[in-house]
Amino acid sequence: MAQPPAYTRVKNFTGNPGNNTDHGAINSELDRVAASINATRANLSTLQADDGTLRPGVVTPDSISAALRADLIANASGGTAAADAASAAATANAAAAAAQVAAQAAIDAAAGLGVVDNIAYVTLTEAGTYAMADELTGVHHIGSGSGNAPNNVHNITQYIADMTTAKDAELLAIDHRFDWQERTDIGMTSPKSSDAPQWYRTDYGESPYEWCRHGLTWYVAMEAVGNMAVNTRVQIRNLRCMYLSNATGQWQEFDLKVAPVAEEWTYPFEPTYAGAGNARAELDANGGGISLKPVYPLLSHGYGDGHTINNPEDWRAVSVSMEFRLIKDDVNGIDDRANARYVVDCGLDYRPGYQWDTATQTNIFREWTSSFVVAAGNSKMLLATNDWRGSALIVPATRLGCTYAELTSNPPPFTINVTPGTTATTVILPPNPVEGQRAKFVSVAPINAVTITATAPDVGNFTFALAAEQEVEFRYRNANNTWYRIK
Repeated sequence: MAQPPAYTRVKNFTGNPGNNTDHGAINSELDRVAASINATRANLSTLQADDGTLRPGVVTPDSISAALRADLIANASGGTAAADAASAAATANAAAAAAQVAAQAAIDAAAGLGVVDNIAYVTLTEAGTYAMADELTGVHHIGSGSGNAPNNVHNITQYIADMTTAKDAELLAIDHRFDWQERTDIGMTSPKSSDAPQWYRTDYGESPYEWCRHGLTWYVAMEAVGNMAVNTRVQIRNLRCMYLSNATGQWQEFDLKVAPVAEEWTYPFEPTYAGAGNARAELDANGGGISLKPVYPLLSHGYGDGHTINNPEDWRAVSVSMEFRLIKDDVNGIDDRANARYVVDCGLDYRPGYQWDTATQTNIFREWTSSFVVAAGNSKMLLATNDWRGSALIVPATRLGCTYAELTSNPPPFTINVTPGTTATTVILPPNPVEGQRAKFVSVAPINAVTITATAPDVGNFTFALAAEQEVEFRYRNANNTWYRIK
């Protein structure tokens, strides 16, 4: 069971003298107190019966110490005989553990592998072709990402409508004050500094740098008007940025953050940063990513990984997308998601980034001439629901002649929209593996036939069926230039 949320007072009511009562703040404080008390009572009910005694099953063999277990066995069985039995059991357990270790060691020895944590990871949610990236650290999800996202999570037609004809937010955040909370907005149509909005260039002057050479993806989750839930969180995953290459006409991945960075900010950004907040990592079994619980006047504002844009002149279009839904805060608590009102959006900030400095003859990271950061834009404010939904910012570079009509016929590869359970699933293992590198994937739905291929190293052309939630793992042996299936 989850730990009850700690109560931390946000509002200092001494700042409201006399009859100047902040009723909204009082409600918010009471809601936080109620959430903490209700979660504590829910946890307590799983441990304590109505008569004050412990519930059956609370105390188990695993919850007592090894010394106490040994004493109980000895006292219950008459001493020496019980001790001998316990010793025999311990020996058997040790032998079983040793056998398991030996079996894994034999597998590794057969493949000539050491213990290496390098891993590429793909979740097979649908049939199609999955090219596994040459990732050497962390976990990389290709296709729909972590968890079972249905085929209709991402829809390019809907996204373009959200950017052009259906811009208005589905629901307004509490105390909304900014245009980006009310509708979709495009700030810069390309990383070229002269594409910054005219109002910004008028107010703050032209940038001395021709190109923005740094990009940072972000998301916002806020409590919306009418929220009554106290046991609901917003789950967010797969914050992904891709750009369309003007030279090749192909989409390239700029950043993918399966579990985005999470921060809390004080609305309306005065003061700004308020700490790491209440973000919680979610296991892959629960869909992966992170979950948040924004409570006004705090909002959740997080990021992907900022990167240098090495070829800004080649960005014909840019896409930022993510997936989100509602989940229970305490899995053993009440399900009040029907009363939840949270809105989310995502976007991309451009910065001048590393620019050549003639005085020092080095590259120096530069910001805009004001404290205001210019964004490529923001997606539509959408209402989180129990089902996975997608959010996306889609911006064509008009200076290069790119249009939404072009992006409709050549959309970003959000996911592979084909029917699960067919025989057309192919996994392409990483093209440039290193010794001991692992490639692991899991099927969310049953797949009749999976074909494994590799561009250079031999893989043996495996073809097999997968049940739901079945995991397969390969490891690479450099000496033989071969991938071995070990799971």
